[in-house]
Amino acid sequence: MENEGQDVNRPPLFRGTKYNYWKQRMIAFFDACHIDMWDVVEQGDYIPLDEAGSRWRKFNRTPRDKAQPVCFECKKPGHYKIECPELEKEKEKGKKKLIFHKKKKAMMATREDLDTSSSKDDEEANICLMEDTDSSSESDDEEVSKYDFKSLQHAYNQLLSDSAKISTAYKEQKKRISELLEENLLLKNENAKLLKKLEKGFEQCNRTSYELMALSTSRPLKPLHIDLFGPTKTASVSGKRYGLVIVDDYTRWTWVLFITHKDESFKVFYVFCKRVQNEKGISIASIRSDHGGEFENEQFQDFCEENRIKHNFSTPKTPQQNGVLERKNRSLQEMARTLLNDFSTPKHFWEKTVNISYYIQNRIYIKPILKKTPYELWKGRAPNISYFHPFGCKCFILNTKDNLGKFDSKTDESILLGYSERSRAYRVFNNRTRTIEEAIHVKFDESKPDKEISELGNFFENMQVNKF
Repeated sequence: MENEGQDVNRPPLFRGTKYNYWKQRMIAFFDACHIDMWDVVEQGDYIPLDEAGSRWRKFNRTPRDKAQPVCFECKKPGHYKIECPELEKEKEKGKKKLIFHKKKKAMMATREDLDTSSSKDDEEANICLMEDTDSSSESDDEEVSKYDFKSLQHAYNQLLSDSAKISTAYKEQKKRISELLEENLLLKNENAKLLKKLEKGFEQCNRTSYELMALSTSRPLKPLHIDLFGPTKTASVSGKRYGLVIVDDYTRWTWVLFITHKDESFKVFYVFCKRVQNEKGISIASIRSDHGGEFENEQFQDFCEENRIKHNFSTPKTPQQNGVLERKNRSLQEMARTLLNDFSTPKHFWEKTVNISYYIQNRIYIKPILKKTPYELWKGRAPNISYFHPFGCKCFILNTKDNLGKFDSKTDESILLGYSERSRAYRVFNNRTRTIEEAIHVKFDESKPDKEISELGNFFENMQVNKF
């Protein structure tokens, strides 16, 4: 194509052929330069005057001569394409441009200032467009072609070099990806092995062991361990189904309070606290229980706040934190079961067996650290156990309540149920009157019981027994 690679600021030259093509390019050049002078080129020596007629119209119009220009590049008003900032940014992005060294081809125009007194008649103007076609122009074109070839050759070599580098990097990355895939496969295998071991670990997981404390407190009633067991399948002789177990941490002295319903827990505990504090002359420092609803309620909270008692709770599903009471519950239940089965005593007497169980444990169990029984630590003296007899054994009590005749029997056959906590007497079940009594004149037969004693359970199912 003619004039290919021509500078934007240089007009296309007419070489004598293809006039229409040259005309369109010339008009486009004037439009790009914002110069309105195609009529001058086409009509010859004619330069139109401005309206005032005092000055020649300038070919390079300023923005003040026309309305605000619009850029053909970014379509924004206020500047021309050659002044477009977007175009400048594209040039600054590192695009390599070929530099053409060409001999300038001139477009010459002559102008003469007119006298201010001249009229508005048309004035002559000398203008010509020419091309220098001497040998120097041809040599310049050859130099440009050589330079273009060298530039293209350099760009081609640069592309080959970059392509080689990219190919090498691709091979390295491909190799690295293969290594990562192999490592990922190994990690998956290791992960599968760890998951299997973890599953086995969960199956074999045991609870954490707890170390035994040498001595957790230095005085009684600090703290008190409380817990509730029940309901039992069989109601006791007095209709009880629950047992509130209380253990002093320092002395291991134990109390069991029997209740019919859970909601009676606070009532019996309140009475117990008043009685024990009056007995020892010291206040309860703290209590420890689980999160059962019978202990974690508003009544217990208000009572502890009023009496400045600290209420500690064990962690849910962790009975080890209240291990003193848990072990005491188990020992009481095992001992009560043994006492019931030893003499085939009816299950309705389970309350009495639990009662005599903690009564005996308070006097015979020895606290390992202090080498003393709970009775010695609580009462301050050694216990007397000479009056102990097997639970449920046959005994005979002296009848001192009825007016007996001269030939009436003075004794009633009974069953030993325990020992009175309010007096020095035995608690027995009178087979004749079907009541529980306290008696001091008792003779014991510690041999195995008769069938009559083992059949007392049928009696309690059909008859309510009076409470002593």
